[in-house]
Amino acid sequence: MSRPKIKKRNSFARSDNPNSSKGTIYDPVASQRPVVETKLSQKEIDILFYDNKFCRRLLEDIARTAVKSGFRVKLSENTYDEDILKRWGELELDDYIVELLTMGQKDGISFLFPVIQGSGELTTGEELEPNKISKILDFNLFYSRDLSNMSRKLDKMKTGYGYIKNCSFNNMYGEVANVMIDGSWLIEYEPFKRPDRFISNGVQYGDSYYKSIYDILLVKDNGIWSAGQMAYAMLLKYIKIGDQNKLDLVLREMSLDKFKAKKEMEINSSTLSILGKDDEIGSVNFGSGMNLKELKEYIYDEISIATGIPLSKLKGAAAGALASSTEDTKRWYEYIEGYQMDHLDEIIRKVLNLLYAEKGKSNTKFEIEFNSIRKVEAKEQAEIDKIEAEVLKITADTLVALNNNMTDDSIKQALDTLKNTLLNKMKGEQS
Repeated sequence: MSRPKIKKRNSFARSDNPNSSKGTIYDPVASQRPVVETKLSQKEIDILFYDNKFCRRLLEDIARTAVKSGFRVKLSENTYDEDILKRWGELELDDYIVELLTMGQKDGISFLFPVIQGSGELTTGEELEPNKISKILDFNLFYSRDLSNMSRKLDKMKTGYGYIKNCSFNNMYGEVANVMIDGSWLIEYEPFKRPDRFISNGVQYGDSYYKSIYDILLVKDNGIWSAGQMAYAMLLKYIKIGDQNKLDLVLREMSLDKFKAKKEMEINSSTLSILGKDDEIGSVNFGSGMNLKELKEYIYDEISIATGIPLSKLKGAAAGALASSTEDTKRWYEYIEGYQMDHLDEIIRKVLNLLYAEKGKSNTKFEIEFNSIRKVEAKEQAEIDKIEAEVLKITADTLVALNNNMTDDSIKQALDTLKNTLLNKMKGEQS
């Protein structure tokens, strides 16, 4: 009995082009539809962050820049609370917030947990009562890897849909191996929430920052890897066996089968280490037509478009060709200002509510005003310029003193030239 013929499945989309002489065709370009969601495992995310300095700097730069400008707490029209900011500094909350933002973007979720000394009995598994907070001793961070279970509010008829009711965390080195913490104790950061993944109980949370640019990051790494491989390949040599004119003569007298055998012999002979008297050495041109600089620039452009981060920040201040560009800097400021309002504002409010509760003022009304990141970075640059000018002045003064004490004319002339160069540079910067 003959086996039935299996009809081959074609996964390409059909394209009925009336101008085609071949009738119905299958178009691979038209078939490129997003049908499979990119999913990153925790291991892949960790490798990107811990093994790739570019990927790590991408997240840390955003978090640090957003936090470093600082903020003011406005109580009324012309009243600002300096004491609460002093307490913020005592608890070193800037460092904790930077870590919270960085790890939240990396993994998809992170948590800030206050270590509290209470005036009454406090249980982490129950709702935190602000009036029972007598002192905040410290803060700790819980990461996605610590989560063992999470419960969300999923009633759309009530407030707080999607917010976390409670979490269970692995605490293997603590007095309790697994601890349940009510959501009122936690300041969670889930930057890219996925409502389609919300479940009442289970470990489901938002996406990693890397997910949306994962393919581009792979292209970046593979592009650099390929560049290294090409540089290596350019050093390779191949051997031409025998005199080329004689080989061409033999080729015309050979049959096709023998010709194939000869070509195989030529290819395999690249492993030989002994040369005959008629053999030649030639270079393998692997890099013909390839512009590695343009390839690199293209990759950075794609990452910049996908993330909204300007090129100067992606490349780093030292390497960024656009580091001094006004438009590029303006884009960075706009990006950070948007990030502060969309991500940082709510986190700061929750922390300040805890600090006011510690002071016995849990019902305090306040507003947050972020300091201008533009002014902060301009001030930092001015300080750097001042230090550089002072170094130049000290160097010039030293050269003047040396010049006055030197007797050798050639040395004096060299020092004099260097001194004048430095003085001219100082005059140029002052003007």
